[in-house]
Amino acid sequence: MGSSESSGSDISYQVARHMKLIVCTALALVGLLPSLARSQDTDELQQLNRRLIETQMIERDPSFLIANSIPEYVVVGPGGVVESREQVISGLGAFSRLDSISISREAVRESNGVAVVTARLELHGELNLPIGPLGPLTASTTFVQIGGRWLAVARSSTPCAPGAAERGLC
Repeated sequence: MGSSESSGSDISYQVARHMKLIVCTALALVGLLPSLARSQDTDELQQLNRRLIETQMIERDPSFLIANSIPEYVVVGPGGVVESREQVISGLGAFSRLDSISISREAVRESNGVAVVTARLELHGELNLPIGPLGPLTASTTFVQIGGRWLAVARSSTPCAPGAAERGLC
């Protein structure tokens, strides 16, 4: 096996290992722990999450994402597709006809330097997505605190089922 193959599999293993940790931590925070975020962290994380969403979807500018995420940042999109940070950046053009985003129902759960921010997103405008139009979404962003800074590690977005949206559950 060549050195480039070895380093590629090492990186894949490391990313898979980190993702497993992130998913387990996020599930524990969302499902089992009460909201432990301090007010200052809650405000900071909500603002950081909003700016990540706005700069990617409205402004289509990758610089904020690059400055405020780890290099291994990953997104699981509404269609279930997993994208690296580089793939997310190259796909920002899909939002070219998006006018605005309504962000509501924000919640922050933080414990021991890991935080999960959930929110409901309503996209206003047209999207150039291969999966078609999207209704409201529930988005979840996981952050880690490194050197006193919150950095995004992963985001997932799930479309709200029509019945759940109509009942105000999503």
